[in-house]
Amino acid sequence: MQLLGDRKWQGKIFSGGWIDGGGDTYASVEPATMQQLGEVGGATPADVGRAVQRAIKVQQGWAATPYDRRAAVLRRAADLLEEHQEEVEDWVVREAGVPRYFAGALGAAEEFRQAAALASAPRGQVLPSSRCCVRACA
Repeated sequence: MQLLGDRKWQGKIFSGGWIDGGGDTYASVEPATMQQLGEVGGATPADVGRAVQRAIKVQQGWAATPYDRRAAVLRRAADLLEEHQEEVEDWVVREAGVPRYFAGALGAAEEFRQAAALASAPRGQVLPSSRCCVRACA
């Protein structure tokens, strides 16, 4: 199964789902060949305003979700990037015109895993203290 093979996003913007944006669509072109890879939807200021309002509402629910469920979502995203690493890298190489080394999907997967680990971290700022460690060792 392909991760990016579904073309329902062609010419769309994401705002709670793939929808038509109020702006024009734009061609995504592979720099090396000038071949069109797809269509990208354009958003208007009104689209952005609606997306911001939606994000404000959704964030409250996300913040109220238990940390273990939030962490599971981030780990699943990492799993998907690892499972579809070659496909994602192929798209990035073609669309951005960068070497495969810089398109590494595994770097993003690791960031998702680190973010998942933060979900169970204590809130607030926890600073290490060398003074405490020196006393304990002395």
